[in-house]
Amino acid sequence: MIQKYIEEFKKQAPTGVSWLDALRKNSMARFEKIGFPTQRLEDWKDTNLTAITNAYFETPQQKTKFETKTDQAIWKNQPHVLFNNGFCESISVNVPGVSVTKFSDAIKDLPASAKTMLDMKPRYDHSILDLNTSLVQEGAFVHIQKDAQVEAPIYLVYQSNGSGKAFHYRNLILAEKFSKAKIVEIFLSEGDCWTVPVTQIQTFENANIEHVIIQDESLESSHTGVVVGRMEAHSQISTFSFSFGGKVVRNDIHMTLDGDGAQCVMDGLYAVSGNQIVDHHTAVDHAKPHCTSFENYRGVLMGDSHGVFQGKIFVAENAQKTDAKQMNQNLLLSSTAKVNTAPQLEILADDVKCAHGATIGKLDEDQVFYLRSRGIDLQTAKQMLVSAYADEVILKVSIPELHEVLQTKLSQKIGAA
Repeated sequence: MIQKYIEEFKKQAPTGVSWLDALRKNSMARFEKIGFPTQRLEDWKDTNLTAITNAYFETPQQKTKFETKTDQAIWKNQPHVLFNNGFCESISVNVPGVSVTKFSDAIKDLPASAKTMLDMKPRYDHSILDLNTSLVQEGAFVHIQKDAQVEAPIYLVYQSNGSGKAFHYRNLILAEKFSKAKIVEIFLSEGDCWTVPVTQIQTFENANIEHVIIQDESLESSHTGVVVGRMEAHSQISTFSFSFGGKVVRNDIHMTLDGDGAQCVMDGLYAVSGNQIVDHHTAVDHAKPHCTSFENYRGVLMGDSHGVFQGKIFVAENAQKTDAKQMNQNLLLSSTAKVNTAPQLEILADDVKCAHGATIGKLDEDQVFYLRSRGIDLQTAKQMLVSAYADEVILKVSIPELHEVLQTKLSQKIGAA
């Protein structure tokens, strides 16, 4: 299958941007050399990607008709960018202090600070990211201007219904000094397709970005997403990853605190059932002193589903006064669901506060009994307890209208199982 992607790349016309063409060529050379990740690799050992690697997913070369009902969509009357089957359908963002350009247009005249973002990547070789760079189709360049304080969230919405198709997106989010904004990415799909998004975030001094991903794709689909962030002094990135859909889902989220006093918050919730596989691989790189990171991922697993969490905190030798905490908690609602979890620390400094942990367990029978003794049926009692458990992540999102959306999706997931 690798050869088909190589042939697809060779058929593409040059972009006309010399440095980008060179970057794409080098990325495809790495992909050709490394190939798809296998379970022989430590960072992929618990996740079976054969649903992706045993098939060929073609990148669409032209727009296709897409019918969707958006009347009730939460983003419809908000600033948003809409992507249908890999192409940008519309940009509806009229927000002071913010410019949004589709990737294919922005790449022709990117500022120098944005060009360097394209090289941001996880700490280990990531051949799927290289494939995305080689075949990148569309995406968005979101530029938050200096001092801009943007209250309304900006939605990036991806819809697809192309079985056997791959959709490669690349987003660049650049926050200038003392700016603040919220970006929400929503993934929706039908059929057997493969979504391959990469989002790279740069915050300059005292900037603040809240980044939310809601993945609710078809149970036939696959999703391999990468989020990479870099923070300068006293800036902050808060990331939230919510996974409900997908047959095989892999989320790589890697953050580098590269300025004194930078802060990173990473939270996630995955609710899976049937034969779903959802894998979160996270890394927080404390490269400078006086930085803080707080990480909490929670899973709700039903049926024969499989959850994977592997998180690592790196503390450099000069990163004194680091404060880093990491936790992965998993709630098993069936006897056949399983979890592989591996929180890790690698500390080279000596004046730090670092902690990590993981839990795997069932619903507390005493709590279930208490609710049932008050006249609440078993299914409702379980939903109440799971909702309370999940709300510790959901309610940390600072966008109130998303709370009900996420709580409803979780309730529907539990009810369907």
